[in-house]
Amino acid sequence: MTRFVVEEGGKRRAFKASEGVLTIGSGERAMLKLASPGVADVHAELVLSAGTVKLRPKPGVVPPMVGGASVAGEMLLPSGSVVTIGEASISVQDDDAPAAAAAPAPAAAPKQAAPVAAKPSAAAGTGKAKAKAPIPAGKKAPEREKEAWQRSNKEIFKDKSGLKPAHVLMILVPVAILAFFVINKFIGKGPDTAIAGPQQVFMARRALEGGMWDQAEAAIALIEDRSKLATEYQAELIEIEQKIVEGRKTMEVAAANAAGDQYLQVMLKNFESSRLGAKVERPVVRVFLKRIAEFEKRWPNHPEMEWVHRKKERYAGMVDLNKPATFEDIDFEVKALTWDNPRNYREAFSLTNRWLETAPTDDRGKGLALLDKLIKERDAWFEDRMLEARHQLKKGQIGQAIQWLAILITYSGDNAMADKAAAELIKFDGYEGPGNVVVHLDRELRGYRRTLPDYWKQMESNRVLAEWMKEHPIDDK
Repeated sequence: MTRFVVEEGGKRRAFKASEGVLTIGSGERAMLKLASPGVADVHAELVLSAGTVKLRPKPGVVPPMVGGASVAGEMLLPSGSVVTIGEASISVQDDDAPAAAAAPAPAAAPKQAAPVAAKPSAAAGTGKAKAKAPIPAGKKAPEREKEAWQRSNKEIFKDKSGLKPAHVLMILVPVAILAFFVINKFIGKGPDTAIAGPQQVFMARRALEGGMWDQAEAAIALIEDRSKLATEYQAELIEIEQKIVEGRKTMEVAAANAAGDQYLQVMLKNFESSRLGAKVERPVVRVFLKRIAEFEKRWPNHPEMEWVHRKKERYAGMVDLNKPATFEDIDFEVKALTWDNPRNYREAFSLTNRWLETAPTDDRGKGLALLDKLIKERDAWFEDRMLEARHQLKKGQIGQAIQWLAILITYSGDNAMADKAAAELIKFDGYEGPGNVVVHLDRELRGYRRTLPDYWKQMESNRVLAEWMKEHPIDDK
């Protein structure tokens, strides 16, 4: 059984979960509910199986962070990992420490209720009370819980299997930090590198083992003069810095490939299975080949590139992409662009207008009629999504509300509409929703800049948002 500790809004809660799927989000469908800004209705899943925990982000959300790096695809979480979603953090811990002993009772202790699979045991709302040891007279329940927590910590040392890295880090890092500040206070000047340096190297090494690159760098940065360190610590610092660089590159490749995984599944594999059946039509094959070309351009080193090349060879002889598109080609491609979620009206209008520039005279009327149809559909879609964004904001679904406006800015294909959506987005800054959750727009936009470049490119170039960001710079903190 795995133990999770959630820290959010200055509060801390812990629970255990057995095998199953634990959904995380801010909506009614989420089993683990978070109230932090930037959390979607269902933001991610934790898959618990055979003693392992996997993080599985939901498509279309701002990716969670693990160790300072974005995670867009499925990732195995070792014990000690910390997942950040919005402003909430969830740490993963092995539940190997023996439980605190119950108070003696004259009769046999009643059995505790078995934990519900993948649900917080502390939040069971089934109406069945778990058996608890009696609370001593004059002592409040919160104090009793605190004692149980303290006993559990003490019993870590009794675990015959030995201390785990997460426990060592939990115990020794605070001690190291306290020692650092005590020494600094009594010396009355900058920390003595010969004393503080090894402590910082220790903390950097532990942070690195947990994949926390930013924390490792921050620990190293506190060493004022490396030349005062012993030779072995200087060598270890060089090794740690190299591993930080290598780790970040690995995470970037993994994040990029995770985005490629989603494109491959939705835009290629699902498209082929649903559209390229027994009856193969030219417009459908043309869209499929264009999507393959886009995949090859964006993810040239993707591990499933061999599958992509096989499909390209299979269908390439059916359509020549160098020949001018027919109206039937354009009509189907526009449909494919606007049945997806999100609808890409920006590309649909651009595609249609480019085709009209050289369209045969007999087909121009069809092209103009297609434009009129697109305008009506987009107008209705835009107003509906604006209302949905406001509705989600009032419900406290901050991440989903912001996402809808980001979609409108990115994909509406109309400057006036994009400006209107951007102006609405700016109003969100400082909004206090349910549970006294305050929206910090700069933090939300920082997530888009780090992990959603397609959205960010359009958002930072928007006139309204660009003016706002001059007064509210989006930093990398």
